[in-house]
Amino acid sequence: MDRHKLNTISCGRDVQRVQKAICSGFFRNAAKRDPQ
Repeated sequence: MDRHKLNTISCGRDVQRVQKAICSGFFRNAAKRDPQ
């Protein structure tokens, strides 16, 4: 995070933010366009 100059913050007890971040990361790596 230091290299990109991004702040590290906590979501506290809001686990939905963590769930959304994990799901968006999986989707980005798993989604492909159908060649048809």
